[in-house]
Amino acid sequence: MTYGNGFRERAQPVTRYGYDLLGRLVSKLDGNGQRETQQVLAGTTA
Repeated sequence: MTYGNGFRERAQPVTRYGYDLLGRLVSKLDGNGQRETQQVLAGTTA
């Protein structure tokens, strides 16, 4: 990323994942700050 004053910042995008207490994926936050969430219905295993 290059700022208006010419300073260059090196950064690597990071994707973060969130899990519930049973280990199921329930959220994802990508390197651009976009959040994706899922809801698991009670009594389901998926």
